[in-house]
Amino acid sequence: MLLCRKYRHRSSQSDLIRQNVILRLLILIRKVRLTILVLFRGIPVCFDAKECATDTFPIQNIHEHQVEFMRQYEEQGGISFLLIYFTSRHVCYYMSFQEMMKYWNRAKEGGVKHFKYEELDIGFFVPLKQGMILHYLECLQKVLEQKDQ
Repeated sequence: MLLCRKYRHRSSQSDLIRQNVILRLLILIRKVRLTILVLFRGIPVCFDAKECATDTFPIQNIHEHQVEFMRQYEEQGGISFLLIYFTSRHVCYYMSFQEMMKYWNRAKEGGVKHFKYEELDIGFFVPLKQGMILHYLECLQKVLEQKDQ
């Protein structure tokens, strides 16, 4: 409901379209559980947090209903991603929906059913502040800047 209230009082056509998107997203939320749904600079964002004890993350830890929800979220103008915490290294990685789909599709097409720490883009490790606070918004801002180019 909080998402809808933000747009209820605006009247421009683009805001009405965005409100319609958010209402459709709220309907989808009931079907799939993801960790967090927020607005960032007026853009709906959803992500799920995962954890991995080794340097190899099994694709089976990402469920098909989550992938489908994230796909629909992206198609409706939202941003979806995973935050993956590698416990043995004490680092967290921001994995965009597009990157996740690269590994998902590779597994579905008969390739390896995991991805390795070494395959990840060094520019999308989430800065840890004070040893525990995750600043994933810095990575999210980087994604938005790439989309604007």
